[in-house]
Amino acid sequence: RLSREVASAAAALELACDTLGELELLVARAQFAQRHACAIPEIADDASLAFSGARYLPLAQALEEHGRRYAPISLELAGIGVVTGPNMGGKTAALRTLGFLAACAALGVPVPADSARLPLFDEIAWLGIGAAPEDDALLSSFGAEVVALRTFLGHGAARPLVLIDEFARTTSPREGRALLVALLERLQERGALALAATHLAHVTPKGAVSHFAIGGLRELPSRDGAPLDLEAALRRIAAAMDYRLRRVDEDALPPADAIALADALGLDEQLIARAKEEM
Repeated sequence: RLSREVASAAAALELACDTLGELELLVARAQFAQRHACAIPEIADDASLAFSGARYLPLAQALEEHGRRYAPISLELAGIGVVTGPNMGGKTAALRTLGFLAACAALGVPVPADSARLPLFDEIAWLGIGAAPEDDALLSSFGAEVVALRTFLGHGAARPLVLIDEFARTTSPREGRALLVALLERLQERGALALAATHLAHVTPKGAVSHFAIGGLRELPSRDGAPLDLEAALRRIAAAMDYRLRRVDEDALPPADAIALADALGLDEQLIARAKEEM
């Protein structure tokens, strides 16, 4: 008898559950927007985007737990862009910030930024570091990246966002550069919106490609002869690093801060001195 009564009210119960679910989702979006000072993005119709004061929340929260502050990112991009800069300078964070905002917009969630304008993408693809499955023991890192790229190209998404993090970094620099240039050209042909982070120089193909650079170290952080304290070293590096993205000339060389960062992180001083001689 109870089953019959429930069945007779099934339509009303289903409507009530759907309504409560929509209300819960609306409240969750409002709480998310208030908690993280979000903005409602403007939805673009073309392959371009612009945002200011944007934050990748997982990293921002992790830094906050260690008493450090996330440096918000601002970017204007139309079509294809390349970002260069030192290790620990925020290249990957810039890619993840862009992807995070795009995912929020696709899900109808306000974005963690002061303002944002971006399209709704058919696919958000990540290529390079962290994209390959870890359980494929038959492929090298480079081989796994190639398979991931082949899979993405096979999708044929009409409006993809492609985030490329150090693609082909594990092969020879000459061939890695050639592959990255060819990939960016293919994405141009497909009308994709893409941002590629790399240490390689002269990777912007012919055409309308924007080159951005992380500001890099304002000064060389010094150990002052003290024993290495990792947290203190990270704070010194963060204080000396300019994380802002700025547009640069197409042929601008990536800043060379790797030796200074290795020194700041406590690598053997004689090894550091020898590396400087070799430079």
